[in-house]
Order: sequence, then structure tokens, then C-alpha cells
Amino acid sequence: MLMSDAQARQGQFSVETSVVLSGPFTPIPSVPEPSTCAMLLAGTFLMGAAARRRHRAAARQAA
Repeated sequence: MLMSDAQARQGQFSVETSVVLSGPFTPIPSVPEPSTCAMLLAGTFLMGAAARRRHRAAARQAA
């Protein structure tokens, strides 16, 4: 149960949760797969390359 906005602003905030697990389930792995890390690094590299290219193009037009 969440408190109202007025109560939250006064420092009174409460969250009540209840989780019940029953039956067979597959646990989520806590370590990402290598392909996930590779995709993250590739995406970061591509975003950096695009930003660098845009920065250089803007510098050329300004000069």
C-alpha cells in the first residue's frame, strides 16, 4: 500500500509488498552472458564514434 503524495512529502512513505513463489521456476542468471557484454561495448563504441564524427563536422563548419 502506497501513501498519498501529501504523506510522502511529510516523510511518511511506506511500501508493503508480498511475494509468493510456488512451483517449478527457472532462476534468472545473475551474470550476463558474454554476448550481452559484447553488444553493450559495441553500442557504446558506435555512439562514441557518432558523437565524435558530429563534433568534428560541426568544428569544420565553424572554422
